[in-house]
Amino acid sequence: MSQVNGRPCEQLIFSATGCIKLGFFANTATAKQFRAWAAQTLEATAPAPQPAAPPAPALPGVRMTRRKERLAMERFVAGQTAQDIGRALGVSRSTISLTLCGKYQFSLGAGAPECSRELIAAVAARHLAIEQQRLAAAQERVAQRYLSLANNQALADALEQVGRQLQQAPLLALGGAQAGDQ
Repeated sequence: MSQVNGRPCEQLIFSATGCIKLGFFANTATAKQFRAWAAQTLEATAPAPQPAAPPAPALPGVRMTRRKERLAMERFVAGQTAQDIGRALGVSRSTISLTLCGKYQFSLGAGAPECSRELIAAVAARHLAIEQQRLAAAQERVAQRYLSLANNQALADALEQVGRQLQQAPLLALGGAQAGDQ
């Protein structure tokens, strides 16, 4: 309540939206004056536009960021295991495994990708080397089992030859993929 000429009267306070609506619908001389006054007053009281802040690289609640992805890949190429990488970066081994295989689903707040093509190629080469070692060990176990069980040197030699071919196949595949990338 306020007083005009000593008499109490009710005072209405309009929001910016209310002022705009009132200005659109009224078509009187007083409404014209009000629109001019409201435009001047609202413009003077409007907050100054603030420059946009640069986007944060990652949201605080996001545990696996694109920065951690890059760090995980660098550590993997250097020879660390997924478990060691997970401990160092504060995430689970399974999250690291998914990340290293390119299957981790990053949230929007994880930041922009940071991995170079060279780093991704190095990760692929490391995966291939690990797979080669696994295949060579499996081939050696099979050859040893046949050799020790059957005492069949010809079979053991044939299996060893197959194992060498299997070991060469991934090298040829990687060599072909790298040659195709260039």
